[in-house]
Amino acid sequence: RLLKNSNDYDNVFKTMKFKTKRLFIPVINDIFGRDYPFDTPIDVLSSECPYIRESENGTMEPHMMESDFRIRINGISYIMECSSYDDRDIQLKIVEYAFQSAIDEAETGRGRIRITMPHIAVIYLKGSKNIPERTDILFDFPEGKTMSYTARNVFLQDMTREYIAENRLYPYIPFYLTRYEKTLSRGILPEEALEDIEYFKKRIVQDVDSHILSHSEAVMLFEFAKVIAEHITDGNEIEERLVNKMGGVVIETEFERLMREHHEQGLNQGLEQGLEQGLEKGREEGINSVIKTCRTFGISVDNTQKQLIDCFNISPEEAKRAIEKYW
Repeated sequence: RLLKNSNDYDNVFKTMKFKTKRLFIPVINDIFGRDYPFDTPIDVLSSECPYIRESENGTMEPHMMESDFRIRINGISYIMECSSYDDRDIQLKIVEYAFQSAIDEAETGRGRIRITMPHIAVIYLKGSKNIPERTDILFDFPEGKTMSYTARNVFLQDMTREYIAENRLYPYIPFYLTRYEKTLSRGILPEEALEDIEYFKKRIVQDVDSHILSHSEAVMLFEFAKVIAEHITDGNEIEERLVNKMGGVVIETEFERLMREHHEQGLNQGLEQGLEQGLEKGREEGINSVIKTCRTFGISVDNTQKQLIDCFNISPEEAKRAIEKYW
């Protein structure tokens, strides 16, 4: 297991940047006030950074560390650092990450170099007590000037599940259970935690059905959430129940499963009734069932029409007439 017996959630966060990188676009929009479309291209940049630290024997030794997430969108660089605790060295880390990024992208000329600092945010997963809303780094220059460089601090535990879902802040969903960590680690499963899981499952399935999320993205979100749940429970008596509650591979989505079953049922009924007339009747019943299922799940008329076209190989006009008839 990825995080078992670890006090760190960074591995999941770092894995997400490669597996589901476009899901961070709404996070960038939310933190930095951007308005990038969901399909905006993202470049994941190298996030390794050299630094010097004193070793146990008192000598200064070089090391390499890696920021959690460094990306470029439309020529602008962003660094997001994930922290599961109040890291007193975070300011120094931010400076090191920021300068490495700036050096990598520096513009040099004759006797001149332009350093462009990246936008930085620190995402705190567990608590906000005693942590300021932003981290200020002050640069004092020999001429007597002082300049401030600010990193935004984001607190997951201050966000409601509704805010996360409505703003499509998908990378936060696997970490949402951290707010129940103390209780879950003691083997107690709060009803609120189960309700939160069901809420996110429903919203994710809806977004898959609406073609906002892909099949694979939804599966990976649930898999990441399971890793976090396993880390928190650490093999105690509620781990299996909690992990199973994640839905495992909820995709094939519940909606798609019902559609497939209704489709197969309708066709089977038609075949049993025989030849052309029976098949047509069964097909009609299948169409009726799919439309009712779409309506029950709150699927839009446009997406319902698309499902009918895909499932039954009918024209848009036929699908529209069927919706008008059965909706």
